[in-house]
Amino acid sequence: MVIGSVTAVEKHVDQLETIFNAFVIGTLIVLIAGADASNTVDVFGLKLTSSGGYGVVAAAFASVFFVLTHGCWKISDLLANSPPEDIDKALAAVLTHRWLLNPFSYYGSGFLSIVNCAVGIGLLMFFWWVGAASLGLLASVAPAAPDTADKILFTLYWFLGATSLFGIGRVYRVMLIVRRVEGNSWLGGSLPRFVFIKCAVGAIACVFGWYTYYDFKLIGM
Repeated sequence: MVIGSVTAVEKHVDQLETIFNAFVIGTLIVLIAGADASNTVDVFGLKLTSSGGYGVVAAAFASVFFVLTHGCWKISDLLANSPPEDIDKALAAVLTHRWLLNPFSYYGSGFLSIVNCAVGIGLLMFFWWVGAASLGLLASVAPAAPDTADKILFTLYWFLGATSLFGIGRVYRVMLIVRRVEGNSWLGGSLPRFVFIKCAVGAIACVFGWYTYYDFKLIGM
């Protein structure tokens, strides 16, 4: 039985886009509310107090990266189980998806094209740090210090952020394998440059993200 298809792959990327777009908006709301030292945070109509809302927000943010890890794992499995005649279309559904933060974006082998396509994974990593900054700031303005459960949730946020990177890497690995089975790689001879530029942009995004995290922690002190 063939379980992979172009439609199934595209639907899962759509799901990741929807969930992560909500995460980006949520992090900005929490960040602004925390910087304003507000006693309440209104996230999509759900009003949370700074004293009791930390655990809810931390659990929600961690869940986003669990879903990202889970979704990437399913996408890679669906690609691996797509029929040979649908491989090219399934790959194109992932590589050319409209999601602005698409970590798999690829539109050409030119240097500037690859740099442009690396923006997605850079923003993805940067907004993970924005999420960490909003959690750190929310914890600092809360009347009571985070309890053990809150600290566990914050640690889980970091852990799932790391697992999502492994999930993204697994999708790339499967994409390269299934295309080479068909006779050649969709990257052609640009693989080293592609990997280097994506990693470089991701590293730069992490540097800016860490400074954002550090600066907002200082605001809450």
